[in-house]
Amino acid sequence: MKRTLFTLASLSLLAGCFDTGTGDSGTSTDTTTDTQTPAELAATVEWGASSITVTLTGMDDGGYYFGMAESSASTDPWTGEDCMDGYTTGSGTNYTYCHPVPASGVMTLNYGGGFDDLAEGSETVFGSQAFDGDVTYYLEETSTGDCWVFGRASSHYDNLGCTGVFK
Repeated sequence: MKRTLFTLASLSLLAGCFDTGTGDSGTSTDTTTDTQTPAELAATVEWGASSITVTLTGMDDGGYYFGMAESSASTDPWTGEDCMDGYTTGSGTNYTYCHPVPASGVMTLNYGGGFDDLAEGSETVFGSQAFDGDVTYYLEETSTGDCWVFGRASSHYDNLGCTGVFK
């Protein structure tokens, strides 16, 4: 399913929509002004049969990082691609990945990547469309460090001081 996760309209006012598939109204009520955000930045995430496609439009010249964390009620959620704390196994091994978004703004992450050898920017440990709606997303502009979070439980990223597009 293709979902436009957020759009930053002119004057840098946050406006957007996000459909979690769980009865959400689909409309963000966050009207925070952030003068350092690209005026026309939009992010779309599409969970397909074999991969996730992330599309950014209206990007500034700087690069971007994209992260995601399982934020459903799972007892052992996958957070290894959150660009922040990562995922720590019972034996203490920590996996921390962050996906660099190509200059084209389009990135495909194939399902089924391994914990130990995940290819950032082309693979994800997530294994199917079943996770759609159970994930929180993170986007960071590399040149400024500005970041945005959106999705199921934006509070996963609260300690980073990012702009919450949808909580």
